[in-house]
Amino acid sequence: MSDHPQYWQQWKGGPTGSAPFLGVTGAVTGPAFFGVSGATAPTGPADQDTHMGKLYNRIRLEMSGASDAMVREVLYDTLHEFFNDTWTWLETIPGQLLPSTQYYYLSAGNPMSIGDAFPVGVIIALAGVVDFNTFPISADMPTPPIMRIQWPPAQPTNPNGTLLVYATCVKTVAKPSLGKLPEAPWWLVDTYQHWLIHGVMGKLKLQANRPYSDAKMGQLYYNVFRQGVNIGKVRALRGNTVGAQAWQYPDQWRTKSQQGFVVTVGTSQRW
Repeated sequence: MSDHPQYWQQWKGGPTGSAPFLGVTGAVTGPAFFGVSGATAPTGPADQDTHMGKLYNRIRLEMSGASDAMVREVLYDTLHEFFNDTWTWLETIPGQLLPSTQYYYLSAGNPMSIGDAFPVGVIIALAGVVDFNTFPISADMPTPPIMRIQWPPAQPTNPNGTLLVYATCVKTVAKPSLGKLPEAPWWLVDTYQHWLIHGVMGKLKLQANRPYSDAKMGQLYYNVFRQGVNIGKVRALRGNTVGAQAWQYPDQWRTKSQQGFVVTVGTSQRW
């Protein structure tokens, strides 16, 4: 177990006190449980810098009067707004449930996760929890990234006394270091560059008493950005499929009665 990253921790504020990290096990192997390996898709730091660097340089060309520091800050604000309102960035984190343990502190950036584990980002919501057999587990996230299990197992479910599960979390960008660009998934710029550029330009032009201030054009640019947000939200609900209805986890990924515990994303429509 020490050979694997550990990204679940029993929350110290829970009723059962503190405990060591609860991480993934060797059971999560094979191509079905893929993570960030660097073998496919631009997921490394160099590629990340290339994608965000191209977006940043394009914005600098359009807004030559804005300082580098201001463009970086507004770019972060725009990305933060985009991910908070669309819920397009998901990471499914493997972990373990312990008997009679209800609260867990989740950390993003698991190399064995399903989905976009790089960059790490910030967890803002819980989309669903299932066990190794995709059986739904009722849970919610009262304070991100603290996950609460509605009915924690009373007894051990396997020889090592744990239950392997997958928590799908919604993420947004983390605040970048001073002088650095915010980090976002590699696919973001390829897919939403047009709307992101309008978002940054709109936010900059809406600032008062700047050389580039233009309230009318700023509102126009910002409205185009919000169109992109709506497009991203719809695509997320449809699972990035073409011509499908709003998407949600199939029946085996959700509970029939939530009672305040959310384990699904999307609507009641099916595809």
